[in-house]
Amino acid sequence: MKKITAFGSFLGLAVVLLWYANRDGESARVKRVVEEARSAVSWDGSETALQQIAAAGRLAGCLSKDVEVKVDVLGGLSGGLSGADEVKGAVLAARQHIPRLEVQFLDLTVSFTDPTHAKVELTANATTDKPKEINPQEFVLLLHKNEGHWYIDRVETIRTLQSQ
Repeated sequence: MKKITAFGSFLGLAVVLLWYANRDGESARVKRVVEEARSAVSWDGSETALQQIAAAGRLAGCLSKDVEVKVDVLGGLSGGLSGADEVKGAVLAARQHIPRLEVQFLDLTVSFTDPTHAKVELTANATTDKPKEINPQEFVLLLHKNEGHWYIDRVETIRTLQSQ
């Protein structure tokens, strides 16, 4: 009985150590998904309709089917979207009204609540052709891992003192 308990403890410790050793690799995978999403919501206005649809599809591939987006950006957008299809549709509609949008993510940090759930905190900065300034905004993204791939479950702005 002691051998089984010792072996179980050893096996549990090995799993935890392997997860911690692989955590940096998982962090890079999470960052790649977030970067793919950022790339899909940035455009320069020269894309064909087919390229725009492909970009929206790349974004949808980064999102869980039940993704929730809740934004309250200073001097800008406010509201929520539910589901990958609604988010994809909103991005396609935005492309029709905003000729150019460049989104940058700064200060991106990844933390893990467990091996299949991650939290990303970042500052987003966006520029457009419009003269109205878009203030940098802090966001939290929650992701989950399913069958080896990370998906964004939730995107939410962080309320700052300026926006309260």
